[in-house]
Amino acid sequence: MLSEKAKNNNRLIFYYAGNVLHNLKQHCKHQKEFKKLLCDENFHICNSISYAYKLIYFYKTCLIYTNLRYTTLSIKIILENLGDLKRLMENDKAFWTNNDDNADFEINDQYIEDDYMNIE
Repeated sequence: MLSEKAKNNNRLIFYYAGNVLHNLKQHCKHQKEFKKLLCDENFHICNSISYAYKLIYFYKTCLIYTNLRYTTLSIKIILENLGDLKRLMENDKAFWTNNDDNADFEINDQYIEDDYMNIE
């Protein structure tokens, strides 16, 4: 069984992986280019495109709800239930956000949903 510190480190790794994938996606001109890059045999990044989008969605959600990165839930549970968790975190936003970090930062939720749901 993993310790709490190890679980925290794993979540942070997934957070940073989502950050890298997000930045990579931003540099690709088209969604097909991004998909091709993910599946390239010489530059194999992720096992599936849908998993890459889940990591991007996790990263973007953590930008809004910063304390999600430090929760004790396993990353598997978080990724499988991220939409439901996001709705629950909205009800208790004061706990899940760090107001110092997010005072001037806001993300359009529709942009996040569109990215995550437009998996071809």
